Amino acid sequence: MASPFERSAIDAYPTKPAWDAVATEILGSMLDRWHLSEAHVFPATAAAVVAAVRRQDGSPAVLKIGFPHEEAIWEAVLLDGLPADLAPSVLDQDAWSWAMLLERLDPGTTLADAGIPDIEAVGIGAELHRRLLAAPPPSGVPALAEQYRPFVDRLAEDAAGALLRDAGVAEGAGNEAIDEFDRLCRTAPAQALLHGDLNPGNILRHGDGWRIIDPKPALGDPAFDTFSLVRDLMTDTGSPTKLAELTEAAVSAAGVDLERAIRWIRVRGILSAFWNLEDGLADDGRRDVELAWSAEDLLGLPSPR
Repeated sequence: MASPFERSAIDAYPTKPAWDAVATEILGSMLDRWHLSEAHVFPATAAAVVAAVRRQDGSPAVLKIGFPHEEAIWEAVLLDGLPADLAPSVLDQDAWSWAMLLERLDPGTTLADAGIPDIEAVGIGAELHRRLLAAPPPSGVPALAEQYRPFVDRLAEDAAGALLRDAGVAEGAGNEAIDEFDRLCRTAPAQALLHGDLNPGNILRHGDGWRIIDPKPALGDPAFDTFSLVRDLMTDTGSPTKLAELTEAAVSAAGVDLERAIRWIRVRGILSAFWNLEDGLADDGRRDVELAWSAEDLLGLPSPR
């Protein structure tokens, strides 16, 4: 049975560069410990080192070494508790090194790269969203308001305001996003199990079906996860019409509230814009700002540009 990842590792590796310096060493030690061979390391991701491997009996698997961070502490527990047709099985785990040995998904094509029309793709993702919402949450998974509190409160800082203003966001938008986040959490119709980052890159084909990977589990408003799915399928984030089309398709399949989903898209667009701008990803930050503006248009809110 999987357990939460060890929180003390977050203190041991407080920055991504500190973890990067030892990640390859951790990977090597887990290859030896679990008697894995034929390791093929996938291109680097922001929060993990991942390799296709073979187990001692010759069966295929995936080794994931995660960068320790608060949102992913319950990742292995959630994957281990979900039905086999919703997520890859956890074959082994080391909570201290944030290592997991996972079932290998075949062919493993992401929903983002599958060449599927956006309306069909959003329906696939939203059906997985619906099934996840219906799953019983593991004991101990934190509430969304608790999980996101440190990140949301940073929107009130002067540095966040300056970055957002440079991207064309009106003065005070950060504080408005904080207020809306609190209101949406407070009025949530249910405390449902959330993926936390249900984007099309975290949905992989396996046989004739699809599986979710890389959850950042929390309990909260069922409409919260619509943002990641819709945003990454939007080729034109500045189009309220396209946002309405995809969001309506997503909430219909997932069974969540349309207005709440759009309000979450507005809030999370501002949050995501700040994170991307802080990381120097100006183009991604501007796309998030445009998405927040499109959501405001759908809500009939004034949005000074």
